[in-house]
Amino acid sequence: MKRKLLLQIIIGYIVFGVIGFIAIAVLSSTILFNSITSAKASSLYKEATIISDQYLTDYYNSSSTLKDVWNNLKVVDNYIQAQIWIVNPDGEIILNSRKSLSEKSTTIEDFDPTQTGEKYYQIGTFNGYFDDDDVRNLLDRYVDAVQCVILPDADKLYLVPLATESEFHISNDAFKKQYL
Repeated sequence: MKRKLLLQIIIGYIVFGVIGFIAIAVLSSTILFNSITSAKASSLYKEATIISDQYLTDYYNSSSTLKDVWNNLKVVDNYIQAQIWIVNPDGEIILNSRKSLSEKSTTIEDFDPTQTGEKYYQIGTFNGYFDDDDVRNLLDRYVDAVQCVILPDADKLYLVPLATESEFHISNDAFKKQYL
């Protein structure tokens, strides 16, 4: 009787510990992701404000040319590692930091300047203009090279080795020693 009760208490503690660990891991990763997203959005918003105040004001006051503004945008793009668009209220991309001035301007379909609501940023593909096709193609090539398969789970992708020759493969014994 005492052993059965002791066993149930130990199993209860283990189950409680595992559930607690999982809950903390999920909550902390969500909080961290939201914090990083907010910090990056705030940084990009500050840069956008500087661009608007300095470069575009000069352009609209005719004290600088469109080429000068475009050159400045390219420098900022390189610094913050983000493509910069200047879009008018009708959805026409006036300047794109990653395209030449001679390229024809594009109009964003179904553009609504109020779509972000009260927020100054949004997460997504911006009406399909920032799809991750290039990234996915690169990932597919990498997966083939290292003999893995992609397992999608919500917004994450997991690489699982297909063959024991894969650099990501570890034996069950090694896994138990390292993670259990």
